[in-house]
Amino acid sequence: MEKFEKSLIYAKKTVLGYLPNISGLKTEIIFEPNKTIPEIGIGGSYKKNKNQISIYLNSEHKNIKENFDKEILQTFSHEYAHAVREQKIPWENCTLLEAFITEGLAQSFEFEVSSKKPIYALSLSQKEIDTYWEMAFLEINRTDFDYSKWFFGSDKKIKKWAGYALGFWLVQNYCKKNNKKSNEIIHLDSIGFLPELEKVSFVNEQEIREKIVNLFQTEKEKLQKLLPNSNIEHVGGTSVPNSMTKGDLDINIRVSEENFNDSIECLKKIYQINQPNNWTDGFASFKDDNIDLGVQLTVNDSADDLFVKQRDFLKSHPGKVLELNKVKLFFEGKSMDEYRKAKGEFFKNLKS
Repeated sequence: MEKFEKSLIYAKKTVLGYLPNISGLKTEIIFEPNKTIPEIGIGGSYKKNKNQISIYLNSEHKNIKENFDKEILQTFSHEYAHAVREQKIPWENCTLLEAFITEGLAQSFEFEVSSKKPIYALSLSQKEIDTYWEMAFLEINRTDFDYSKWFFGSDKKIKKWAGYALGFWLVQNYCKKNNKKSNEIIHLDSIGFLPELEKVSFVNEQEIREKIVNLFQTEKEKLQKLLPNSNIEHVGGTSVPNSMTKGDLDINIRVSEENFNDSIECLKKIYQINQPNNWTDGFASFKDDNIDLGVQLTVNDSADDLFVKQRDFLKSHPGKVLELNKVKLFFEGKSMDEYRKAKGEFFKNLKS
């Protein structure tokens, strides 16, 4: 026990060189393996109502036997960062964004103090971060979010520790862009960490028609070999004459219900998954950002099989194309998310 206590004293002294002292804060080391992270043999918690940080250890874990000094430093740094932030920004009833930022700051601080990135910060690839951030962005202002889903992988659609990795990514991006350390921004409002919103811009499809037609033919040939029993259609703004478009190519792959799941597996091999939170039993989406391509997979005649119908309706109703162009031009240079909502309303009203 004595060697662990000495490591904790060193950790406290180190941390107080970066963050303010919290009056009356109590600390304890408890040997409770069931409260540790199994991969590393240590865990921690901060309880504001008790003004206490607890460090949980599995003293028989190989990692603790070999690296207990650094692990105690990292864990105490992490929990102390939580404690300092919570003095001004309460954790209770926080939003999903605040949860991401609080965990991201704690991980960033332990990284800066120990020079070692925590294991949970490294749980996602950049590709996965992009995918999960699209999903998370839809609920970042919610206070009734499922913590275990985002941070512990209780939902099979979201990897374990995804929330930690997203938080670390958000905070690290802010620190690099603004040349700051985590201890300097420990009380910054979580909104300040949001990436700049993607802006939307449009061109007339005629300006890029030749390029889009050639790209569609190339992708269609590839997809016909991969999915010989599918119907491959050019849809979206670039498929409608005189339409304003973001300039991306949209392809709709229509398949039978029995071929839907196999088609998903095939498409995963050549494209990135896109917006998995919107997937249904009859719809899945993919993308290739390198060539500005969106791919929508639908089951023939299902409730989600609307892309070809929408294209054909607009082609036969040029007045509606002009209406949609007005919507698009209103959002020129504005938020992509707001534009997508408005476009969704346009097509919703079109159906009714």
